Amino acid sequence: MRFLLACLSLLVCLGCEDSKKPKRESNIKKLTQEVFDAQVELQNKDIVEVENKVGGSDPISQSMSAYTAVTSQVSTMQAQQRVIMYEVENNRYPTYEEFMKLVKVEGMKFAMLPPYQKYGYDAETGRVMVLEDKKDKAERYKKAGVNEDGEWAKD
Repeated sequence: MRFLLACLSLLVCLGCEDSKKPKRESNIKKLTQEVFDAQVELQNKDIVEVENKVGGSDPISQSMSAYTAVTSQVSTMQAQQRVIMYEVENNRYPTYEEFMKLVKVEGMKFAMLPPYQKYGYDAETGRVMVLEDKKDKAERYKKAGVNEDGEWAKD
């Protein structure tokens, strides 16, 4: 009986300790309709267009990287298909405002990206893309103790 009470007390204490730690938000299965005007965003020298690829140096980070890469590619391809349909119907690409109206009216959803990335739409080229804030990413990586390649920094 004492052993059972000791184990129960230990579990309660461990549970309390765990609840004090800040929970890390996950983007898995989260969706957004937020798309930015790429022409405006790319005026910021820290914002660049990226092609989400699988990266990471261990199985867990590679799995997360693969999930983000695949879901963002599917999201952009679906939206890109709608832009092509609009172009065929209207002989021009939709403006940013028209694109956002399509997103809302048709209920388009995009897989959430890491906090330093966002979706963009370029009305001149009709391209849906992923944009990345290099400065924000570098700051987040540094704070987490990770180098630019996504590997843990060596002490």
